[in-house]
Amino acid sequence: MKFKVMIPVDFTPVSAKAIELLAFLQDKTPLETHLVHVIQVNQAEWAGSNEASENIDHKALQKREQEAVEKFQNLKQHVDFSFTSQILYGGLTTELAQYAEVNQIDLVLMGTKGAKGVLEKISGFETQ
Repeated sequence: MKFKVMIPVDFTPVSAKAIELLAFLQDKTPLETHLVHVIQVNQAEWAGSNEASENIDHKALQKREQEAVEKFQNLKQHVDFSFTSQILYGGLTTELAQYAEVNQIDLVLMGTKGAKGVLEKISGFETQ
């Protein structure tokens, strides 16, 4: 049985670092890898799909989704492990938590820039 790992991906250098760590782990143990990108939308306007949501900028969402698909395709060419890619719509933490629960994810690897001092104590980072 493979250990299930999820990495939230926003295609920034920070998420690339998490993928680098994943590549290291892949050498040590068999993993089932899930790379998940969340397109954040206002939950009050979201009706479950782009087509069903009336007050959403449909073209902008389609463009963002297509960009994510292309970035996942590019990523597949640059890593030496297989992964499942998923694009979700909604709130970042809510969607990631639901995906992890539904797919019985064992470990979530998430990159962060971090913060220091007082900022670290008062800010609400998604990673935390």
